[in-house]
Amino acid sequence: MQIYYRRVTSQIQAAFSPNGPVSDEALERVRTMLGIHYLILSVFMFVL
Repeated sequence: MQIYYRRVTSQIQAAFSPNGPVSDEALERVRTMLGIHYLILSVFMFVL
C-alpha cells in the first residue's frame, strides 16, 4: 500500500506548480487516482 501512496503523491505533485494546476489533464489524473483510492478503501471497509 505504501507504493500506492507514493504514486498518488507523485501524481499530485506533478499536477501542481507554485502557480496552480499544470493542466486540466493533470488534474483529471489526480481526480481519477483519488477516486480509485476512495473506491478501494470503501470496498476494504465493507469487507471488514
